[in-house]
Amino acid sequence: MRKLSPWTLLRRRLQPIADELDRATPWRIEPPETVETWLLGLTWNELQLAYITAEALCEDPPRLEGCFGPLVTAVEGIEEEEFQERMVQQVMHRLIFALDLARRMPKGYRDSHDLTGIYRHDATEVLVRAWRTSSARYWAKHFGPLYCVAA
Repeated sequence: MRKLSPWTLLRRRLQPIADELDRATPWRIEPPETVETWLLGLTWNELQLAYITAEALCEDPPRLEGCFGPLVTAVEGIEEEEFQERMVQQVMHRLIFALDLARRMPKGYRDSHDLTGIYRHDATEVLVRAWRTSSARYWAKHFGPLYCVAA
C-alpha cells in the first residue's frame, strides 16, 4: 500500500473544514482591494487573534465549532459581528493558503516547512508559522486573484 505524504494527509484533514467555512459565511476580498493588499494591511492585533483562532483548528480532530466566539470580548471598540467577519475571513484565507501550499505552490515553498505526518504539528506549522513567512505573500500575489469577489 502506498504511503501518503504529510502534505496530502494535511490537505485531506483541512479540506472539509474549508468547505464548511466556505458554505457558512462570505469571506472573499472585494475589489478594489486584492488579497495581497488585504494581507499586508492586517494589523498586529488581527494577526495575533487569528493565530489563536487558527491554533484551535490545529486540535485533533479539527473543528470550527466554538472557534470564533471566545475572543470577541478581547477586542475593544469593535462590534461582535464585524469581529467575527474579520476572523472568519482571515482563517478562511489561512485554510486556502494551506491547501494551495500543499498542492499548487512551487515545491520550494513546501520544502521550507518541515511536516511530520502528525496532524497537530503539521497544521500548526502551516496555519500559524507558514502564514508568518514569505510563502503567504507569494501565495497572495500569485493565487489571491482566485479568491476575490468577481468584479
